[in-house]
Amino acid sequence: RLLRGFLIAASLAWMLRNVFNLPQIMQRSASSGKHGLCACYVTVPNRETALTIARNLVQQKLVACANIVPGLVSVFEWKGKVEEDNEEMLILKTKCELVPELTIAVTALHPYDCAEVIAMPIVDGNEPYMQWVAEQTKQLE
Repeated sequence: RLLRGFLIAASLAWMLRNVFNLPQIMQRSASSGKHGLCACYVTVPNRETALTIARNLVQQKLVACANIVPGLVSVFEWKGKVEEDNEEMLILKTKCELVPELTIAVTALHPYDCAEVIAMPIVDGNEPYMQWVAEQTKQLE
C-alpha cells in the first residue's frame, strides 16, 4: 500500500506540476482577486475516517464544507497484480492559500502512509457560495 500510494501521489504530483502547471494556476487563482478558492479531493478507507478528517478540518476553519462521497472503488496495480479497494472520497472547499496547511492536517489524521490530497482551483461558481466559502475559512496571518 505504501508503494502504491507513493507511486500514485508521485505520478499525480508530476502531472499537476508539469502538465497542468498547478502551482502557477493556484498562484494565479489566489492572486486574481476573483475567488482564490480550491476544491480538494481526499480518498479514505471508511466513513469513520472521513468524518474524523471532515470535522477536524471544518473546526480548524481549513475548509468551509466537506462532502463525503461513499461507494468508490479504486483500481490499481500492486506488486504486478491489479487490485481493487473500497474507499470513500472527501470533496473539500477552501481557499487555495490554505491547501498546504490542509494537507498537513489531513496527513496527520489519515491512516494511509501516503494520503491522497489533490487540489484544483475553482474557476467559477455561484457567487454567494464562493463568498460563503471565503468567509467560513480562516485568514492567513
